[in-house]
Amino acid sequence: MIPTGLSDSKHPEWGSWGGRYGPVAFGEGHFADSVGTVVDESGRMIMGSHVTVWRRQEASFQRDFAARMKWLTASEFSGANHASVAVVNGDKSRRRTEITVEPGQEVMPEAVDSCDPDGDSLSFKWWQYFGL
Repeated sequence: MIPTGLSDSKHPEWGSWGGRYGPVAFGEGHFADSVGTVVDESGRMIMGSHVTVWRRQEASFQRDFAARMKWLTASEFSGANHASVAVVNGDKSRRRTEITVEPGQEVMPEAVDSCDPDGDSLSFKWWQYFGL
């Protein structure tokens, strides 16, 4: 498996490329699609299980897949785009980063040591993922 940093097999409710899942029966270990909501460009609210996939991803997974296919055909490293290296709060292990805070405590993740092997510029967007 290729580590994408997007999921934890012990917590399917946290989400991944395939969406978010909720427990069917608590304590049984069975999960199914969960329902999400998103507001489209016209201001209309859309609800459904498919929303948990595309509300966060946009075209990210398509670009990631295209880049990986390019790795197969490029004769040189410079012939394809490569994934950036995320370093959050000094941790470059590619493991999920968990930060435990108290209610009302300000959180400011730091990613200045992150880099891109192709020299592309990086930008960061942080948000709280509600509903977990």
